[in-house]
Amino acid sequence: EFEIAQLKANLEEKEKSWQALRDKSAAYDLNRLTLSQAAQKDRIRDLKEVQKTVQVLKNRQNEIKELKRLLAEKQQRMEELDVRMRQEEVAYAKAQEMQDSAQKCYDSAAQSVHDFAKQVRATLQIGDICPVCGQKVSQLLTDEAAEESLLHLEKTLSDAKNAVRSAKNALDTTITNLKTVEGERIGLQSDLQNKSLSQQTVLTELKETCLRLQILVNEAILDQISRQLADSEAVLTGLDEKIAVSQKLNAEIEQVGTEGDKLKRQSEVLLRKKHETELEVARLKKDTENSMS
Repeated sequence: EFEIAQLKANLEEKEKSWQALRDKSAAYDLNRLTLSQAAQKDRIRDLKEVQKTVQVLKNRQNEIKELKRLLAEKQQRMEELDVRMRQEEVAYAKAQEMQDSAQKCYDSAAQSVHDFAKQVRATLQIGDICPVCGQKVSQLLTDEAAEESLLHLEKTLSDAKNAVRSAKNALDTTITNLKTVEGERIGLQSDLQNKSLSQQTVLTELKETCLRLQILVNEAILDQISRQLADSEAVLTGLDEKIAVSQKLNAEIEQVGTEGDKLKRQSEVLLRKKHETELEVARLKKDTENSMS
C-alpha cells in the first residue's frame, strides 16, 4: 500500500508537470510558428533576389553608360575623320591639278624643243654660223640633246605624280579608317540597343516584385532592401528561437507522458498484486476458521 501510495503521488506529480508543460506549450502554436517561419524565409529569399536584380540593373546601367561614352568617342572620331577626308579630297584634287598642269607644261615644252631641233636641222648645216650664239656650228642638234633641256620639267612632273600618289594613299587610308570606325559604331549601337531592351525587361520584373514586397523603386532601393532584410532576418531569428523552445517543450511533454505511463503501469501491477494478496489472505482466513470449527 505504501508503494501504491508513493506511485500515486509520483503519478499525480507527473500529471501536474505534464499539464504545466501543456499550458506553457499552448503559448507556442508550433504550426503557426512554422508557417510564419516559412513565410519569412520566402520573403528573405525574395528580398535577396530583388537585391541581386537591383545590382544587375546597376551593372547594366554602368555598361550602358560606358557604351554611350564609347559611342560618343566613335562619333567624334568619325567627325574628325570626315573632316580629314574632305581636306585630303581637296589636297588630292589640287595635286591632280598640279600634275595635269605639269604634264601639259612638259608636253608643250617637249613639243617646242622637238620643233626647234627639227627647224634647226632643216636650216643649218655644219660650218654655218649659229644665229643664236654666233658660233660656228660643229654638229647638228639631235632630239636626245634637245630633250636634256627638259630634265627639270621631267623632275617637276615626277614630283607632281608622287604628290598625287601620296595624296591618294592618304585619302584611301582615311576612308578605310572611317569605314572601320563606322563598323565599330554600328556594333556598339547594336550592343546598346540589346542591353537597353534587356534592362527594360529586368526593370519591369523588378517593379512587379517590388510592388508585391511593398518596396519603392528609387535611388535608395538598396537601402530599403537592406533594412527590410535586417528586419525579416531578426523576425526569423525570433521565430527560430520560439520554435526551438516549442520543440523542446513538446519533447519534455512526451518524456513526462512516457514516465507517467510507466508509473501507471507500475501502479496497475501493484494494485493487481494487492488484490491477489487480499484474496490470498481471505482464503487463508477462511481455511483457518474451517479448521478451528
